[in-house]
Amino acid sequence: MGVTCESKGTDMSESAAPKTVLVTGATGMLGSHIVDRLVQRGADVVALDLAAPEPGYAWESGEDRVTSLRGDITDRAVVQDAVDRVDAIVHVAAVLAKAEGDPPGPLMAVNVVGTHSLFEAAAAAGKKVVFASSGSVYGPNRTAIDGEPAPAFVETDPPHDLGFYALSKQVNELYADAFARVQGLRWAAMRCGAMFGPRLRMGLTTRHLLSVLDDIDAGRVPQVNGDPDSGLDWVNVEDAAEVIARAVSADIPNVPINVSTGKATRLEDVLTTLLRVVGADETIDWIGDRTPSGVFTSARYYNNDRSHELLGFRPSTDLEVGLRTFVDWRNGMRNR
Repeated sequence: MGVTCESKGTDMSESAAPKTVLVTGATGMLGSHIVDRLVQRGADVVALDLAAPEPGYAWESGEDRVTSLRGDITDRAVVQDAVDRVDAIVHVAAVLAKAEGDPPGPLMAVNVVGTHSLFEAAAAAGKKVVFASSGSVYGPNRTAIDGEPAPAFVETDPPHDLGFYALSKQVNELYADAFARVQGLRWAAMRCGAMFGPRLRMGLTTRHLLSVLDDIDAGRVPQVNGDPDSGLDWVNVEDAAEVIARAVSADIPNVPINVSTGKATRLEDVLTTLLRVVGADETIDWIGDRTPSGVFTSARYYNNDRSHELLGFRPSTDLEVGLRTFVDWRNGMRNR
């Protein structure tokens, strides 16, 4: 499925597109889609990851356009070698937030120290870095107002009450700004919402999509431990990859950019839509502290005007359409 966008022409402010781009974290859901999007836009890609590409989870672009490198982002020699091969960098390798809690040690080693090494190499070589930040840098969900979401977060909102994962992303943004001021680094920080779609793996937020379908496959009523009335900004991964690929070649200032739909959707609404897509009964056994009320208790979602103004694009794939694409991919994986 292709992306849906309001502006289907070229980027709003496009500079010379890099011929070769490094993508770190390239075998993950977001990284692999970025690889494919960059190739579609004419670039060759050096795909760096600790893990080898897996059938069904990896990029679909051919070996003539993608060079796969195995290596650790915390290894400065690996980072330097990869940066030397390319004209620009997309950095999405990271330790992710986990349901059981954020591991501060690995988050520091990979997300902060590894990213610092990459910024250092890129700045010295005069190469632009587009890196995955996170909407979590804004802090916790905002409490709903009379059952409706509070205003969306905008890029100028200050961070507060950050956990270890969100802090690692905020520190990266601060380091990028410092490298820009001192060494001239060109950068864009992509503050991503809750991404889903083909090649999805178990994650902090999106784990519910996989667990609900596993329960249905086993003939069980899905059990979900979460707040059914909390809202997040659910972003189709193909849309996210398009925004990030545009940022690589766009002539834009060094700024954070929300990668978002600009809309909050309650967890119950996401999961009942998923059940409807697979033709299952929409009953869910909510085993946490809350039961559905039909209105928002809290929400975290992000204004996407800056993405539209700088890149000519806002993620806008309909939730049900995106979930159908996800389900089709999962069914294909089960039938392999």
